[in-house]
Amino acid sequence: MTELIEIYHQNKALIDSFIVSTMKNTEISSSTDTKELRKFFTIFPSLDLIYVVDEQYNQITPNIFKTKEVGCEMNCNRQYLLSKSSCSITGITISEPYISKSDANLCITVTREDYEHLIFFDFNLERLLSRFGLIESHPVFDSISTASYGVIGFGLIVTAAFLVFYAFYLFVTVLFADNIFDMDQIFKSVIALTLGLAIFDLAKTILEQEVFYRSFKRGEGTIRKVFAKFLTSIIIALSIESLMVVFKIALHDYAQMLSAFYLIAGVSLLILSLAIYHKLTSQKSV
Repeated sequence: MTELIEIYHQNKALIDSFIVSTMKNTEISSSTDTKELRKFFTIFPSLDLIYVVDEQYNQITPNIFKTKEVGCEMNCNRQYLLSKSSCSITGITISEPYISKSDANLCITVTREDYEHLIFFDFNLERLLSRFGLIESHPVFDSISTASYGVIGFGLIVTAAFLVFYAFYLFVTVLFADNIFDMDQIFKSVIALTLGLAIFDLAKTILEQEVFYRSFKRGEGTIRKVFAKFLTSIIIALSIESLMVVFKIALHDYAQMLSAFYLIAGVSLLILSLAIYHKLTSQKSV
C-alpha cells in the first residue's frame, strides 16, 4: 500500500493532468442520468464508482458501479471527502489516496462541478497506476501467480520441516542406541539439518517476495537481493556439507581427501563468484 502511494506521488503531475484534461473534454447531458454517467467507465477502465451530490453535499444518486447500482448510500453527506482534496484545477478536484469504504481498496476521488451538482469519481489506485505502466499488475495473472508461489513456498516449508524432524530422529536414535556409537548417522543428521535450512530459507524468500510482501515493481535491486540471498544460503549449506565430507573421509579413507579438496575448491569458487557479482552490480547501480 505504501509503495502504491509512493509511486502515485512520484508521478502525480502526469496522472492528475491526464485525468483533468480527459474530464474537461467529456461532456454529459445530465449529471443525474445513470446512462450518461456510465460513459466514464468506458473512458476510464480504472474507475470504480460514481455518485452525485447536491449543493448541500448530500448524495442524490445511488452508488453507480460498472455493472450494478447500490442505493444504500443515498442522502449521505459527502462533504468530508472534500477535505481530502489536495489539487483543484478549474472545477475539478483530486483527493489524496485513501481507503475506500465501498471495497476497502486504495483509491483517489476526483470531484467535478456540473452546474448545481458535484460528481464524485472513485478511481482504484492500483489499476490506475497499472494503466500508466507504472506498476506490473494484472488481477487474474497475479492471483494465479500468488497462489502458485504460495503452494510451492509452503510445500518447501513442509519439506524442510520433514528434514529437520528426520535429522533429530537420527540423532536421538544414535544417542540412545544400545550398540556402538555410529558417527555416520551423526553426519546424516547434520546433512539433513543443513538441507532443511537451505530449503526453508528458499521458501521464506519466495513467500516474502511473491506472496506476503509482493512488490509491484521488479527493479534490478529486488532481483539482485533475491538472487544473492538464495545463493548465499546455498553456499552456506555446501560449506557445511564440505566440512562433513572432510571429517568423514578423515575417519574412513584418506585416499579420498583429494575429492574433498575439489569440493571445497568448488565452494570457494562460488564465494568468489558471488563477491564478483556483488562488485559488478554495485558499480552498475552507482
